[in-house]
Amino acid sequence: MGIITLSVTAQTDAEKEELADNLLKIMSRNSFTVVPSERDSASNPRDVIIKGHPFYIESRATAALLYAKANGIPLEAVLEAAKAQVKSYAVLEANGNPGIAHSEKSRSMLRLLGVAGDPSALPFLEEMSFALSNRWVCMDASDAYVSLATTNSVPFIRKVMADRRPAGTGLSFTGTLNHFIQVLKNTPDINDESLAFLCEFVEVDGYAPNVRKVDEFLCAKLLGYSNSVQRLTAMRRHLEYDSTWVREYFTSAKEAIEKIPENERKDFRTKGGLLDPDRKKEP
Repeated sequence: MGIITLSVTAQTDAEKEELADNLLKIMSRNSFTVVPSERDSASNPRDVIIKGHPFYIESRATAALLYAKANGIPLEAVLEAAKAQVKSYAVLEANGNPGIAHSEKSRSMLRLLGVAGDPSALPFLEEMSFALSNRWVCMDASDAYVSLATTNSVPFIRKVMADRRPAGTGLSFTGTLNHFIQVLKNTPDINDESLAFLCEFVEVDGYAPNVRKVDEFLCAKLLGYSNSVQRLTAMRRHLEYDSTWVREYFTSAKEAIEKIPENERKDFRTKGGLLDPDRKKEP
């Protein structure tokens, strides 16, 4: 296995390009060897071996970050190099000729930004989510945003819901929603804003598969939701959906809730409840 070393701090455009290229090489490997830069070898003479599951995007991005750290590359330099590559792709896309190689490199850099854990990248990721047209690049920007913002993602997700670009371009709301739910599954303390958004979502959204996915999540995470007025409303709205497995799911849930006396069904819109419109007005 070849060895890659770095000593630049990505100050110039050329150095940013070099750093991004080397990070991409690391992310493309099936195993990783990180070698400290020459100036650090005295204090850290051993190679750093990164073991894990390189087929997962997060593992690849994490490997690239550890590689940069071992070579004394500041995180700020890594972030700036990643952003520079995405900006470069955006220019190419605007001119109508981004190319597959540039889009794949941009996607890798966006994934790296999502794993880096630096919230300063959020405005950039939001901008790229809506400024680009390639659906896959947009989705990587969106996923990176949600990975960083976690339970503070609701305002962004509402913007994604309102995004109405032609089919095949721009963001996929279903993709963003799925990633948000996955992030929440790994979040110990889910805030009320996230739970309230999802609870309202199942009541009004018209796409049954999305409603089912959110419904399953809320049944597991929100106490009282499984027998709630809000869930019953959602179940009743999709009984005619043209998929047997979806219809059966909603029908079964509806019938189970209807067996519970009305006065025993949880209503999140009661005073002080999660969906009480006056709840947010209280100091």
